[in-house]
Amino acid sequence: MSESRPWPQRLMAALLICVLAAGCASTPGQVDPDRDPDPLERINRPIHDFNMTADRWVLRPVAKGYDTITPDPMQRGIRNFFRNLGEPVTAVHGLLQGRPVDSGRSTVRFVLNSTVGILGFFDVASQVGLSRERRDLGQTLGKWGFASGPYIVVPFLGPSTIRDGTGRVGDWFIDPYSHQFEGRQGLRNQLLVLNILDTRANLLPLDDVLEQAFDPYTFMRDSYLQQRRAMIRNGDVGDADDIFRDDFDDLDDLDDYEDY
Repeated sequence: MSESRPWPQRLMAALLICVLAAGCASTPGQVDPDRDPDPLERINRPIHDFNMTADRWVLRPVAKGYDTITPDPMQRGIRNFFRNLGEPVTAVHGLLQGRPVDSGRSTVRFVLNSTVGILGFFDVASQVGLSRERRDLGQTLGKWGFASGPYIVVPFLGPSTIRDGTGRVGDWFIDPYSHQFEGRQGLRNQLLVLNILDTRANLLPLDDVLEQAFDPYTFMRDSYLQQRRAMIRNGDVGDADDIFRDDFDDLDDLDDYEDY
């Protein structure tokens, strides 16, 4: 067993305490996350600016190079491979959310794409009518009634909330990627870099949208929170502003942004 595991466990416990606190009913004088989703804006904005600067000078140029030299079919295969690794997580949360049929579909997708689809490089399951979904612990906690807690911007990782940050740590324990390559740190690091590059390259079309926004920070925050609410409602965007529907017709774009 890896000796580095205790720190995620401690971090997860600390974040779970934050989630439990955020899920309690608000009392007078406390911040209501539903009315003020960003009470930490003074802290979040500098981190957002740092992330955007690092992206502009480092990650985006490298992603553009990757996008230029990597053929589209190969990029689709790489993206399918990493998305396939997420199917077991989706299957588990399908059960936790009381949707056994959806859980079974994700399980079949994983088995079919891992075998016939050659380790997931080909999305055979979608071709036979088994559509892809994405579920995570943050969404499951939302289904169980936990409030999102304040919006936070994590250095290098980007938008999140207290609830979703807890979910990322919790999902680490059931994510095949976290355990499949133990003892092969070099290979795991290479795959992590490849996943980051491919995800960022897939998001290049969204750069113009952010640059045209009056306030990129607010636009990114509102888009992220709206997308997460839609996931909890299983894709029903409700009364969300038309701007989000127009710019993010495919919620997978925002799913990828969250992973980036």
